[in-house]
Amino acid sequence: VAVDVLRQWSPRQHFVADLIADGRPVILRNTMAAEWPAVQKWTTQFLRQALNDTLLNVKRTAQSGVTFDPDRKSIMSSLASLNLSTPYTVRNMSRDEFFDRLDDTAGGEYYFTELPDTLQNDLSNARLMFASDEDFKLRRHFLWLSSAGMVTHTHFDQDYNFFVQLAGFKTFTIWMPEEHQLMYTFPRLHPMWHKSQVDPAAPDAELHPLFSRTQAYVACLSPGDLLYLPPYAWHHVVSETRS
Repeated sequence: VAVDVLRQWSPRQHFVADLIADGRPVILRNTMAAEWPAVQKWTTQFLRQALNDTLLNVKRTAQSGVTFDPDRKSIMSSLASLNLSTPYTVRNMSRDEFFDRLDDTAGGEYYFTELPDTLQNDLSNARLMFASDEDFKLRRHFLWLSSAGMVTHTHFDQDYNFFVQLAGFKTFTIWMPEEHQLMYTFPRLHPMWHKSQVDPAAPDAELHPLFSRTQAYVACLSPGDLLYLPPYAWHHVVSETRS
């Protein structure tokens, strides 16, 4: 099922309260995000110069491109029997090396960081993404840069998430919180407690027979799109291109 796309949206129109009340994932087009200077300005050449760190802490995955981070604070995280090695290696790279390698198809690389203060002004009218002035003061914006083929393990977050696609294309596959019992969540004390045991690209009908009863929503994002994800909505993300 395709996620609804609301195209006729005023860039100055408030939307957070309406989306929270509705409770469904939705793509908004023609919001303030489509007018952000970042959409046109944040080319790879610009970001090479704009990122503050001389060395970037870059994660590189295997050819599958799948990435996840176990909860190392979990009680069970120290159990060797869980074999919880992360599916990536971490390297310090210069900015130039990282951007040169983003088109490398031999593996996936990504850099995830809190948005530097020097780039905040390129997100004009960002207050519209927050329900209150207090939330806006506590805001945290994150920047994700990755090569094509990166896959984020199916998981849920506990926050109201607003994801803006600035460059390239991504596909989100989303399951609503009501599907929780069919998603084969790892046990609560497990380091993967907010992730699914199912590989949605190749589900195992013998191990996870109930997964076939789920209904997935698909959101295909283009530059300037804003995706709202309700709390506890499961999502699996593929970077279709460098983004």
